[in-house]
Amino acid sequence: MRAGRMDRLITLQSYTETQATSGAITKNWAPIATVWAEKIPIRGSERFTSSQIVAELEAKYRIRFRSDLTAAKGIIDNEEEFDIQSIIELGRKEGLEITAKARGQ
Repeated sequence: MRAGRMDRLITLQSYTETQATSGAITKNWAPIATVWAEKIPIRGSERFTSSQIVAELEAKYRIRFRSDLTAAKGIIDNEEEFDIQSIIELGRKEGLEITAKARGQ
């Protein structure tokens, strides 16, 4: 892993459920860590569907190894939210390569 390529500060998120005193369950994304990452754009496209334009954006992020990261987590990069699709370990716990898709697409 080359530290010089890690030029983005991203926030890793975890999906949490909390119960209010009224008993209602609230689902939220909560930050778990802010880390340096390298962003590698994979694909971006726009298409016209159901009388509206739909955009899709996928990217890979490379970060230092963390044992607490799963595909049930999310990423915020420059106020853009991503859902993690897959996580691949690089080397022997040297780093992680995360494939993510922009949320809401």
